[in-house]
Amino acid sequence: MVFVLSPTGKPLKPCRNVIARLLLKTGKAKVKYKHPFTIKLLDEPQMLKLLQSAKQNEQANSPS
Repeated sequence: MVFVLSPTGKPLKPCRNVIARLLLKTGKAKVKYKHPFTIKLLDEPQMLKLLQSAKQNEQANSPS
């Protein structure tokens, strides 16, 4: 799990490593701290939608 900060610095829900790597690779987030590993989003509205959709997909794909 990777900790996530909003562009204003407020903590958001942690995300999976895969999502964090995608955000960093596309330039939509930057590394804020290395210990514990934390990223900071650069553009809030799109990133929140992405994180929410990723969370919904994760819940839909998890075995019940």
